[in-house]
Amino acid sequence: MGNASAGSEYSNEENHRGLAPQVSSPTQPREIARACGLSKGVVGKYVSATHTLGITWPLPDGVDEARLEALLFTARQPSGCLVEPDYFQMHQALKRKGVSLQLLWAEYVVVQGERAYRYVQYCHRCR
Repeated sequence: MGNASAGSEYSNEENHRGLAPQVSSPTQPREIARACGLSKGVVGKYVSATHTLGITWPLPDGVDEARLEALLFTARQPSGCLVEPDYFQMHQALKRKGVSLQLLWAEYVVVQGERAYRYVQYCHRCR
């Protein structure tokens, strides 16, 4: 198997084919990485993913290469839409003394949690 660049090793579909049997064996990650032409970090991600998903070798009945690929390379789904801040309220609050965009963002994050924009996005949208 050919070596992939460091940034794209985990998503390179060709590299996982020889990895599955090695991951479920007691072989050390360093040896697996060397055998498959991957970094130890990538092997660690595969090992973690296979344990989380309960994937064993040999593959269970009904799990072929395509299914294995789908299990390992699922697209990440966003946890939901980000909530737009109340721009009118923001601009009104910014007129008051002592109120900063950073303070408003901190309050916004407390209310919205994971659905809040990050600070840079929040500032960009405010302008």
